[in-house]
Amino acid sequence: MTLSAWSRPAWRALAVGVLASVGLCCASQQAWAQSYPNRPLRLIVPYAPGGNIDLTARLIAPAMSKVLGQNIVVDNRPGATGAIGTEIAAKAPADGYTLVMAGANLTIVPFVYKQVGYDPAKDFTAIGGIMSVGLVLAAAPNFPANNLSELRALAATRQVSTASGGNGSTAHVALEAIRSAGVPLVHVPFNGGAPALTALMGGHVDTLVDTVNTSLPRIRDKSIKVIAQLGQTRSPLLPDVPTMTEQGIVGVRASTWTGLFTAAGLPQPILQKLAAALEAARQDPAVRKRFEEQAMSLFTSTQPEFAAFVQDEIKSTGAVIKAARIAVE
Repeated sequence: MTLSAWSRPAWRALAVGVLASVGLCCASQQAWAQSYPNRPLRLIVPYAPGGNIDLTARLIAPAMSKVLGQNIVVDNRPGATGAIGTEIAAKAPADGYTLVMAGANLTIVPFVYKQVGYDPAKDFTAIGGIMSVGLVLAAAPNFPANNLSELRALAATRQVSTASGGNGSTAHVALEAIRSAGVPLVHVPFNGGAPALTALMGGHVDTLVDTVNTSLPRIRDKSIKVIAQLGQTRSPLLPDVPTMTEQGIVGVRASTWTGLFTAAGLPQPILQKLAAALEAARQDPAVRKRFEEQAMSLFTSTQPEFAAFVQDEIKSTGAVIKAARIAVE
């Protein structure tokens, strides 16, 4: 049947039917959102118990539960540098009952491993950021360079070895960004940040890229010194140490961060409820005190701002990894 064969009454009836269907769909979604949540939520931590992300989850979950009126059960699903648990969350129903606590590795793992079962740019709804920790480029107290200018001059005369917590780690990606900016450091990967810090203090490497909070005790007791901060701004814990940008290297900004995500396609009303609960948790005095004690900075961004931040992290991190050809077998 051609379009011209349709009568005006038929077109009118069709239009009314479509509008009615849309109205019912919207009403159903609104009713669903109003009753949410009516059962406990599952919060996947894609790492083993005891780590920073696990501790963050167990701090945030009770605070969010107070607002939502339902328990949030932490479910540790470690493996493949977080990829196993993260994939479970990506493939869960987009109903707000399965959440995942993910960090900077969310934007790294898909670029360094050959087969990962999720796309960080398409398969998640970003609910909100929780905390971030800046990175530093540090050295032993007797290292001949005290700033980036002196480090570059030294690197022109001999190799400067730099430790990280492992291939494909946040510190490794940050190190490659520094290298691409014209500071020829030689990467020495270790199995974690603690062994890397031990190697620096033992004189086995020249420098180290690590988080502020991990290095802070050694900075304070002068076991190591900081050459540059890698964040966009100076950490209040290190107010006298300039950033890379302040020392003339633009474009290097690196931190490790943690946020809350769920599967893509989450209805907007439920997203708003979860984002509001997370904001209330971030404002909880006990939560704020704990993060301050751990030298961590709480996110202050809105849900849309955090979502944009994650997308920017995916692009910038992917570019660094591809340029450096970082790969983990």
